Amino acid sequence: LIARMLDPAVSEYGALYSGRLVSSLIKHVGTALNVNDILQAVLNKLTSCESPTIQQSLLVVFIKLFNHDLEGSMNFLRSINTPNGENGLVYVLKSWCEIQELFTGEYETKVAVIALTKFLPHLLAPDSPFASIMVSDEEMSLEGGRITRSAKTQQSPTMIPISVKVFKILVQEYSNIKEEREAENTGDLSDEDDDVEEEEEEIETQLISIAQLAHYLGRTTMRTLTIRMIR
Repeated sequence: LIARMLDPAVSEYGALYSGRLVSSLIKHVGTALNVNDILQAVLNKLTSCESPTIQQSLLVVFIKLFNHDLEGSMNFLRSINTPNGENGLVYVLKSWCEIQELFTGEYETKVAVIALTKFLPHLLAPDSPFASIMVSDEEMSLEGGRITRSAKTQQSPTMIPISVKVFKILVQEYSNIKEEREAENTGDLSDEDDDVEEEEEEIETQLISIAQLAHYLGRTTMRTLTIRMIR
């Protein structure tokens, strides 16, 4: 079933729930599966998808693995390539950062942001292997399930270091959290359900702390990284 859903020849919409299925199988079955082949299939399918919803579903498979075992997951992705020959880790990071702002689902968004922070030491290291990765900084939005881009960037999108992109994402997340908290304090949002999962509550606490740190360091760090890029 998974092989059929992830077959590049099958419509990308056939893979809508494949990401969730793969994550569940890895979590509950683990070594009983040929995980490496499945993850290679997820990567291959990701390269052929255009819908941000499908891309998110597939990216979350790797994002959850990063949260569970960052070093092991990075090493695995470094060892495989996309069908076009691009390194698997580089492709996943670029695709992830470029559509993070389009992620839907509170839980998925928080899990993704937490995972991004785990990359910060690697991104900011003096000899970082990620220093040369450039990603698009164009403004995007969703209309009818398709990505639309800012008119300003359709001709020639701005490319920035992935380190700068990650900090921009974290600073934006901090702003979102502030707005939500302010709305809650003024009574504009209804109270959360009493049965909120413990995992989500833990992620919420981590995310607030991380976002605050990003907000504090963001401007200075992004300025420094930008100067490095110019030089």
